[in-house]
Amino acid sequence: MRLTLYRGSAVALLLGAVVAGATAQPPAYLDKLKADTAALAGERATAESAGAERARLTNDLKKLLERIDKAPPPIVQPPTSPAPKPKPPGAAFSPLATDKLRSAMDLVRANEIYSALNAFRQLNLQELSAEDRAFARFMEASCLRRLGQAKEALPIYREVGDANEDPFVASSAVSQVALLRTSEELQAQLAKLRERPKSR
Repeated sequence: MRLTLYRGSAVALLLGAVVAGATAQPPAYLDKLKADTAALAGERATAESAGAERARLTNDLKKLLERIDKAPPPIVQPPTSPAPKPKPPGAAFSPLATDKLRSAMDLVRANEIYSALNAFRQLNLQELSAEDRAFARFMEASCLRRLGQAKEALPIYREVGDANEDPFVASSAVSQVALLRTSEELQAQLAKLRERPKSR
């Protein structure tokens, strides 16, 4: 009987504690437990939606791979290169001649005009492209002009301008012809002025 009484009082104490606890504020760990449970439920929903998305993407990828396997491979045309400039009949452009042209230009840049003039005259023009040929003749005339031999330069400039192998060089040659003619006219007028008797 004592044992029963003892048990009864223990149960009453426990029930009292439970009843008292039910009316009191829940402990802080319960709030944290509820928040953690809610967060886990959110993560589970996110993982399930990510899994569904992954399954959908995998299915789409399989369908695309099947379509690629069924479709014939595309025919790829190799890129076409631009057509090379036509060479005049019988012309074979020599890299050696181009190197000589560069060497002659280096002499002009070094202000060695006599040597440059000789280098331009020694070029085999038939081994050069039309543009390089026009440029070499133009530079030969320019060397003559710089050496004070404008009368010898004038026909070469005319030849380059008339040939029009390179439009830019040809227009430059025509400009040089005009400048040389103007210079000749001015020199003639100066000579006439010098011949006049000086008035006192």
